[in-house]
Amino acid sequence: MPDDFAAALMAERQARWAARSGFEETTADGALRAVLERYGLPAGAAEVEAAERAFFAPELDEARPLPGAAALLRRLNDAGLRVGLASNASSHYFVVECCRRLLFAEFLDPIISSAAVGWGKPDPRIFRAVVRPWGLPPEAIVMVGDSLAADIAGAAAVGMRGILLTAALEPGAPVALGEVRPDAVAATLDDVGDIIAEWQESP
Repeated sequence: MPDDFAAALMAERQARWAARSGFEETTADGALRAVLERYGLPAGAAEVEAAERAFFAPELDEARPLPGAAALLRRLNDAGLRVGLASNASSHYFVVECCRRLLFAEFLDPIISSAAVGWGKPDPRIFRAVVRPWGLPPEAIVMVGDSLAADIAGAAAVGMRGILLTAALEPGAPVALGEVRPDAVAATLDDVGDIIAEWQESP
């Protein structure tokens, strides 16, 4: 690779982010293909896939689950609940591989990324991509997320309930954003399980 390839790639990604419209996603593989072609390097499907894997390898190696994540997924599965993932990410490969490495994938169906559907949260289209295969009304679905603007507001816009998870947020972070307010706030993933169990008992 040329010495300035990495800098050119990051500049391409930033330019695409700046040029995007609304919540439209710009994908990592698109930026990689463009820069590979610019440098006269092979840019077929196999080469772009290999480049994407190499690009995200360090981030994947550092991925760690929040405490209680696996236990919560097992708890929800044992309760007969369906669990899916909707993630804002420029690489669908990254999202799926991260779930696989963290041993989450067996519990998640579907696994949806903004890279795959073309639109990021809070755009309703990414939420509907989860609802569609389940065939459930939005009010029967709970969104758990750590972003008021993306997760909670997006879920509310399509009629889902929302639980704001504060475990990874800075202490004292706001739990409301204007009129955007979660239906519940959970400090830990154990709390998430308890809230959902309570809602099952008295919906």
